[in-house]
Amino acid sequence: MKLSVLEPSDPETQSIIIADEDHNDVANVFHSGTHTVPMSAEDALKLARIMALGPQMLERLKSAAVELVEASNLLAAQGLPGTARIYQAAGARTLELIGRAEGGK
Repeated sequence: MKLSVLEPSDPETQSIIIADEDHNDVANVFHSGTHTVPMSAEDALKLARIMALGPQMLERLKSAAVELVEASNLLAAQGLPGTARIYQAAGARTLELIGRAEGGK
């Protein structure tokens, strides 16, 4: 899913909308200095951009983690088991976190 941020005409008073490719609302990022967790309009916009890029970031991170795991096999075959274990662990931990972000446990 490709998401984008629709910036409001008045960022100080309106929420920021995260939308899909057809401009359907997916999420709203509200901000106020009086909320339980105060957030400026500028910080809300930054958060919305991160959220909109989340699916793409996860895919790229997943690809990099798989490459780490694959590289660990090559390193082990070349007689570098210590380095291979580091690559394997980093890739596996990253894939585990991605799984949790995608709704797994």
